[in-house]
Amino acid sequence: MNTILIIITLLLILLFTNKIIFAIAVFLAYLIIFQKEQFIFNSDQTILTLNDKINFFKNHNMTLAEYEAENKVKVIIDNNKYMEVPIEGSVDDTHKSPPPYVNYGDTILLQSNAMDDRYLTGNRDGFNPSNPTGDNMEGVYTTNEIQSLHEWVIMPTGGSKMNTPVRMNEALYLKCKDKYLVGEQYRKALPYNKENETCGVYTQTQTYNNKWIIEETAPISSDAPGTTQGTTSGTTQGTTSGTTSGTIPVTTPGLGGYLRYDTHIFIKNNTQYLSGARQYGYIDGETNQQVYTVDKNDGNYELMWIVKKQKEARIPMKGLIKLWDTEPGLLENESRYFVSSSANNDSIFGEHNDNLTPISNIIDANCIVNKFIMVNFRKEENVKMGQVYTDLNDKNKIIFAVKVAGSDGIFSDINDAFETEYQFDWYKNDSKVGILILNSPATSNSPATSNIPANTYIKFNSHLVNTDDTSNNGNFIVKTHGDNFYLLTTINSKLYILQTDNTDLATKLVKYSDGDEISETSLLNIETHTNGSYKLKTIQNNYLFHGRELKIEMHEALEDGSGDNPLWVDFAINRVIQYVKFYPIQMNTEEPTSCRMRLKFTDMDNNEIIYDTSNNNVEIIEPTITPGTDGFYNLPITNTGGNPELIVDAKGERFIKGGKLTTTVANTLYKFKIQIAGTTEIYTDIGTYAKNDHNGLTINFEIFKTCRYVKVIILECSDQCDLKLEIY
Repeated sequence: MNTILIIITLLLILLFTNKIIFAIAVFLAYLIIFQKEQFIFNSDQTILTLNDKINFFKNHNMTLAEYEAENKVKVIIDNNKYMEVPIEGSVDDTHKSPPPYVNYGDTILLQSNAMDDRYLTGNRDGFNPSNPTGDNMEGVYTTNEIQSLHEWVIMPTGGSKMNTPVRMNEALYLKCKDKYLVGEQYRKALPYNKENETCGVYTQTQTYNNKWIIEETAPISSDAPGTTQGTTSGTTQGTTSGTTSGTIPVTTPGLGGYLRYDTHIFIKNNTQYLSGARQYGYIDGETNQQVYTVDKNDGNYELMWIVKKQKEARIPMKGLIKLWDTEPGLLENESRYFVSSSANNDSIFGEHNDNLTPISNIIDANCIVNKFIMVNFRKEENVKMGQVYTDLNDKNKIIFAVKVAGSDGIFSDINDAFETEYQFDWYKNDSKVGILILNSPATSNSPATSNIPANTYIKFNSHLVNTDDTSNNGNFIVKTHGDNFYLLTTINSKLYILQTDNTDLATKLVKYSDGDEISETSLLNIETHTNGSYKLKTIQNNYLFHGRELKIEMHEALEDGSGDNPLWVDFAINRVIQYVKFYPIQMNTEEPTSCRMRLKFTDMDNNEIIYDTSNNNVEIIEPTITPGTDGFYNLPITNTGGNPELIVDAKGERFIKGGKLTTTVANTLYKFKIQIAGTTEIYTDIGTYAKNDHNGLTINFEIFKTCRYVKVIILECSDQCDLKLEIY
């Protein structure tokens, strides 16, 4: 349109002016048209209305120059349009052009953020038992197979939106072949949360529970091509905050009111969220491939998905310096920071509890059933296994679930649930025990073993029960035998085995030598009772001691030096982790809602992991002055060595997310530089950070690298510099 107007104008000039004026007009027109032709728009350049972008700058308190510098682009303005051209040579991934929009009708991949190489796949083996259709190809899993098995078509709820950008927080369908992804179907899948009965996810042709909403995890500020600006939410670019229960902190620039590829999202069905890489496998030999719909309090970053065009490595979530509001920094040496609990407010990471202080290698804790205890090793450890012991009060089973996470705080399940039968502290080979009769005999005419008064230990001489001998209450030896056990005792240096008589069911002793075949009348099981007692019976269901109620007590520790001989139950981990969530489900206590337990862990060399509760071995080595009681260092703004410095030594290389510097009103910090080094102490620059209107008295800085030393160089500060440093 503009070109036509220019041509008409030239013709009019030609009619009413001389040739010189006409030549000048032609030259000016050429310049305008030439400049116009230079705007070559391609898929890597963002085109928005100028008013939209001006509003963006205004809403985010930044100038055009600041935007260009921060995003490594050159902005070209043409009339009412503007264009962003990436500056060539930029290598910083955070400043590349934003990824393309996702349109309705696109075929996408959904990569689970919980683990590497887990992509959503549907139309697989399995069916929905709560809505049977006769189709056995309704299963949904997260696997790593050929790309075609992971393809989903993103569909609008109305046909008019096909081939238009997908708006965030708008209902849509996800289709695998000719079936819809459906969620919140009847299934109890979470062992620590049986109240959630709608964990099931399937692919079906049904038209209910098949609408999903994609929720954003960062502020949204730009818009799709050819549309008006979308709603802006969250915090402005560059802000980093902690997270409260189930809330993702804002750490990166917003990506717009429309969905883009390579972004982290939540996928919501009604009230619950799609969760992948869960529990046990679908493919033989694999783990963590189940898919559920869960409450948002069941996780945080692990509930996220990444929208992909093709399979590739997970995109890390940078900017998350603090994983949760009360996360302890590495310079905070209080021992209580090793353990937290979900018994209080934070349902994702728990809260500190002074009563959960580890002692050497053991965490000794009161616990609440279905409420986790979280262990924070303060750095990543290559953990082989964990071990748990509980006060096993006359119950026959312990059940627990475990989740683990690396330094990124993204948790994944270990197994479904661990469940162990017959875990009594005495139920261990070669344990020496006493057998206590709890109840009164049923009749006075019964055989000798029935005449033993209540609360009396069972004693034997070579033939008969001896109730008068009180010299040794622990005169039985436990021997495990497959899923059963038998009892031995020694009388006059001879070994006897306990068994029933098939004729009168009397309990008796029979001489025994090592290697003798074990009779069925000696192989024993345990029958538990609601009052906390139990009975012993053979595999033929014949009761010992005529069915009297019993208690078996450990009376002598084993030679392994384990004190009161707790039976430590092993659970394999075999991962590099920093966090462990332990969910007690049933812990053998009389009280169903509470429990007591001990936890410990071993590394790949079978060494027990020790908690250094006196000092976590991370310290500020420069300056050598002592900080105040509030943790602040008072530094001069100049010294003979140049700018003041703070140097942190982690006493070994570890992954550092970043940190924060807190200053005071009286002595304000304006600018500083961050450098890092490995064990060689060769420092490299990370970046320069400055105070602005948004960060107030606390300035956050990002590192996200493995290092040993972190150096803070103070560049600008008023008068004295009162500084408190923390790193994470």
